[in-house]
Amino acid sequence: MKRHLLVSLFVGFASLAMTQLAALGQAQSPTKPPKDIKPVKISEEEYRIGKLSFNPKTKELWFPCRVNQNEVVLEFAICDEFRGKLHESLLSTKVTPFEIQIAMKLLRWE
Repeated sequence: MKRHLLVSLFVGFASLAMTQLAALGQAQSPTKPPKDIKPVKISEEEYRIGKLSFNPKTKELWFPCRVNQNEVVLEFAICDEFRGKLHESLLSTKVTPFEIQIAMKLLRWE
């Protein structure tokens, strides 16, 4: 239970950090999301949007990322690899903030 709460908090803060970059004017202009983005059912309880997977029953989501920095002062937990302050981020991912936001809305996270 604690593990799920920690993962949920981490993902929530990570997506917030990625979206705040655009608001501060420090990120490149965002690309337009595809109009036909839809979750794809990959098993009985699991769906996928791009490289991000989620489970509506357990309200978990997961996506691939890699350790970017571990020896410098960090400002962000995670950034996407296309824009943002990647040089100040602990983790980097190819999943876009839009994909994370859609999954969080489908999971009814607030």
